[in-house]
Amino acid sequence: TTNTSEQLVLFLVSAVVFLGVAPQIANALLPVMGLWFLISRVLFWLGYAKAPLLRAVGFASTFHPTIVLIILSAVFVVAG
Repeated sequence: TTNTSEQLVLFLVSAVVFLGVAPQIANALLPVMGLWFLISRVLFWLGYAKAPLLRAVGFASTFHPTIVLIILSAVFVVAG
């Protein structure tokens, strides 16, 4: 549960920052990223319940929406 909490905090912070720098795009993109995050976390927990090594796919795919939002936020900040 600690990892899920950490991932959730990172995702929420990146989502709030992205909403601040690109609100129009964020309104369309954040629901998709939120769903991606949720599905990835479910895959993480399902994999973990079967065998701890199977959580890798869910873990990696949980982090992708956060990274995408951070990169997009940086691009919008630099582009002005």
